[in-house]
Amino acid sequence: MSAQGDLLDLVAAIAARDEAVTRVAAHADPEWIDHTLHVIWCLAIAHDEITTDDIWETVGEVAATHEPRALGAVMKKAAAKGWLSPTDRYRPSARPACHARPVRIWQSHIRPGAA
Repeated sequence: MSAQGDLLDLVAAIAARDEAVTRVAAHADPEWIDHTLHVIWCLAIAHDEITTDDIWETVGEVAATHEPRALGAVMKKAAAKGWLSPTDRYRPSARPACHARPVRIWQSHIRPGAA
C-alpha cells in the first residue's frame, strides 16, 4: 500500500473516533453529563433542529467540563435515547474557539409535532 493509502483509512479513522468518544465519556463528570442531557432534552422539545453551539450557549461556563469533546458522547447518548438524530447538514460554528468549523445540525424527535 502507498504512503497515501496508509494515511487515508476510513475504517481506522472511524475506530479512532469511536475510541476517543468512549474515552472522553468515561472521564467526564457524571453530573455534567446529566445536566447536559437535560439541556439537550429542553432544546429538543423547544426546537425542530439544534446544534452543539445551542447546547454550549445554554450550558455556558456554569457547567463547563474539563473535556469539551465529551459533548460528542452526550450527543450520541441523546440520539440512542431517540431524542434526536444527526442530519447530513452543517452550519458554521459561532463559537470563536471553533474557528467557524462546520457543526452538525441535529433533528429533534421529541418536539411536539416533530417528524
